[in-house]
Amino acid sequence: MIKTAPKNNMSENKPRPSLLPMDILIETLCPGYEEGILKYYRESWRLGFPTSVMFDATIRHLNAYFYEKQDYDPDAEKLGIKKLHLGGVLFSVICMIDTLLNHPEMDDRGKDYSPKQEQIKKFDFSLDDLPSNINELLNKEKNYTSASMIFTDKNGEEIKG
Repeated sequence: MIKTAPKNNMSENKPRPSLLPMDILIETLCPGYEEGILKYYRESWRLGFPTSVMFDATIRHLNAYFYEKQDYDPDAEKLGIKKLHLGGVLFSVICMIDTLLNHPEMDDRGKDYSPKQEQIKKFDFSLDDLPSNINELLNKEKNYTSASMIFTDKNGEEIKG
């Protein structure tokens, strides 16, 4: 038995990075950070992200990986970076953890983004509010025709005419 310093025999409840799969972490995470350098600048991620932005990115990467069966992110490939979608998931989750720990002011989980009553009133109108020559006006526009608009009554039934 080899005698060692006492510290070598105690973990002292410290993190043990030697347990991490560094090869996998480097291969999957580095491309996400490299993409950030090309799009923005080195270590721009340290400024933080709203949680909702990274949550949305996580779901998009999971969707591409699982439902679209894409292993690699085509947007990153356009920049010459071979980034796994699952690497994008890890990057986004790490950014959410960073927001939680270092940027709590950017944590926008559960915020109520539903329109306020005064905003809804701006769009509250009836067909009576439309000009009587609405079809004529719409047909003069190059991008719209009356056929491209569907009007409904208060019950959601389509109004034909």
